Amino acid sequence: MPDPPRTRIPWEAIVKVKPLDLSGQVYGLYTVLDEGPRNGCGKRQWLCRCECGVQKVVSHSHLRGGRIVSCGCHQRSQLATNNLIHGMERTCEYSTWGGMIQRCHNPRNNSYRHYGGRGIRVCPEWRASFPTFYAYMGRRPGPGYSIDRINVDGDYEPGNCRWATATVQARNKRPRIRRPAIATGGQLFLPFDPPGPSAR
Repeated sequence: MPDPPRTRIPWEAIVKVKPLDLSGQVYGLYTVLDEGPRNGCGKRQWLCRCECGVQKVVSHSHLRGGRIVSCGCHQRSQLATNNLIHGMERTCEYSTWGGMIQRCHNPRNNSYRHYGGRGIRVCPEWRASFPTFYAYMGRRPGPGYSIDRINVDGDYEPGNCRWATATVQARNKRPRIRRPAIATGGQLFLPFDPPGPSAR
């Protein structure tokens, strides 16, 4: 006698998955109050209250993924704090900070091959914050000074940077690499690697 046909039972009928409840949980500056209406794609959303008191409906994935941590007050406060701390966007120190980041992290920069191309980087703390950079380096001593790395193969980081004159920096350059002599038209040439840019 043949076996009776098997009936496929959906797994949803076997395992009942309870939707995740985020009520009362805290994500960044948001506290989840209750589940909100679904968005146009049927995705779950939550009604949240920010620390500043503003209530907003935020998507489930943005909350869980950490993509949204406040109603926007955090970013505005951070920007205002940075501006309050330095307000030095037009100073030589700020220009120096931006220049070293460009040389080390922007392949399109003309000097990148001498810095980022050699593996030289700006330490994460300085790269993320001009006030942190300025707190360590301080004000430039005078017009004839620029930033200098004590170890020319090291990164821009605390302990390896100082303000120095062009004379001091000239004594702290990488040694030139002597290449084999080239004979051209009966003359002997001894080419050298071109020196890098003056900014250290």
